[in-house]
Amino acid sequence: MASTVTPPPRPRRRTRAEYDRLVALGVFQPMFTQRIAPDAHGAYVIYAQRVCALRDAGYQQLACCLVPGHESALEDWARVGETT
Repeated sequence: MASTVTPPPRPRRRTRAEYDRLVALGVFQPMFTQRIAPDAHGAYVIYAQRVCALRDAGYQQLACCLVPGHESALEDWARVGETT
């Protein structure tokens, strides 16, 4: 008996107003830079604000890619998640 595989639904395209709102929230800014805050605590606050902006824009999931050898970044993301 053969089974059929249906492809996942394609994400819908955003309207210009939705896109402009996401730009205003800072969603399309790079989250990580070399010097985002003078100290680590300040960086966590900024990342938490950006994650909150994504949540407020309607996003329900966030995927984080970890580079091999930098698994400790998972703990950093956990700290960001705790503050949101």
